[in-house]
Amino acid sequence: MATTAQQIEPTETSSLSGYRRYVERVVRGETVLPTVAEITERFRAAYPGHIESRHDLKSALYLIEALVRTAAVFALTALALRRGLYWALVPLWLVQALNYYAIGAIVHDMAHLSFFRSKTLNRVLGCALSSIILFRFLTLARGHIEHHKYNQSPLDPKNQHDLGAARAMLWAHRTLFVPAPRAIQMLISWAWILIFIFPVLGRNNEFGALRRPSNRGEWLDLCLHLLFWGGAIALLGLRPTLLILFIPVPLSYVLLAAVFLTHIHERSVCPLQYSEDEYELLIFNINNLTMGRTLDRLSFNFARYHVEHHLFPSVPFHKLGPVVEFVHREYGAHVLPTERYGYGFLERGVIARIFELRQFEAGGRQFNSARPLAEA
Repeated sequence: MATTAQQIEPTETSSLSGYRRYVERVVRGETVLPTVAEITERFRAAYPGHIESRHDLKSALYLIEALVRTAAVFALTALALRRGLYWALVPLWLVQALNYYAIGAIVHDMAHLSFFRSKTLNRVLGCALSSIILFRFLTLARGHIEHHKYNQSPLDPKNQHDLGAARAMLWAHRTLFVPAPRAIQMLISWAWILIFIFPVLGRNNEFGALRRPSNRGEWLDLCLHLLFWGGAIALLGLRPTLLILFIPVPLSYVLLAAVFLTHIHERSVCPLQYSEDEYELLIFNINNLTMGRTLDRLSFNFARYHVEHHLFPSVPFHKLGPVVEFVHREYGAHVLPTERYGYGFLERGVIARIFELRQFEAGGRQFNSARPLAEA
């Protein structure tokens, strides 16, 4: 007899062995997950009009907040440079990175055409805002729907389903990283993210600005970036542009990585072949991440409500509150426990997926996962 959401205990998704059994039952059809259509229908009944309605004023206020925060830090950074207060630059860069990350959340909703009622306004403002954070907006708007459709499968443009390390990396991991004290491991991990996450995400298929353009939209995105950054250099000069505008960009990608890592964690399962039958399983396989209440609010809950966003992609972030309440009340047994974005999460998730990538079989299907889940 197939089980339903009401018959599943939360402990089944909170332990690795329980979650492995849960995945196997879902793939074999013994546990039937609610479909997105069913979830949406029940939500519409509980909250009539919430999905369809748009609050342009509220969206505008969040946009103004992000722009005011960014402009204020821009002015303070310029003042610190002018007065030679170089000690103040690092904290200002960190704050501005958080502001850029918040702009990323807005641009993301604009790519979904969900932030404002007008599709044209979403596109125009998305193009205008995306250059400062080096997003290819037109590419994102066209390709992001593919991520939602093929989430965590080999067809996902995020391409995170196979994260196996090369031999040289495996040797370095086993020889240098594993024997090191945990404090050194943490230092190495965060240093790697700080240095390399920008070029890694910058080559992402969805929006990466470091990839060679391959179509008209990507070339147009590149022209918009050149126009913005060329104009900034012409207006401010090269050095101020780098120190005031650019340095927070790669720092913001350390935060942006959290959104990607909601798909790469100790319980993440990625099928080796795409099947639409696993659509809901892979949505509920997303792991919401928190950086604490204050930082979550300042980043507009970009990684905090990612499961709910995949269930309701047409709802902007500032209207996800009722969605979160509804999903956790009605389907909380399927939702993974929210994790804190920190080294412990990296250690159990992306590091394990890179250096301990394994495969396991469930219901005749092959999945990639980290070794602890594959062997649970």
